[in-house]
Amino acid sequence: MISSPVVYLILHGSIIILIGLLVGLPLRSSILRKAEAKVNAWRVAHSVLIMDGLLMVLVGMLLPRLSLDQVMIGASVWSSVASGYGFAV
Repeated sequence: MISSPVVYLILHGSIIILIGLLVGLPLRSSILRKAEAKVNAWRVAHSVLIMDGLLMVLVGMLLPRLSLDQVMIGASVWSSVASGYGFAV
């Protein structure tokens, strides 16, 4: 059975990846309008959100193999989720 911290981390990582993919839509329109400063900002947001979401999914998959107590697992899961959504906002 999969533990709930693993499910939370993979779920929220997938949501962050989806947000990162949706941020790619304004990136495309900025490229078409040739707005250089906005292109760079949207590109950074797009790539960092996808990388952060992938890192959350990867840590979620590796979490059962790590020998951590419940406090450390909870701290790592919720700090990852908070940082992911913090950057998305």
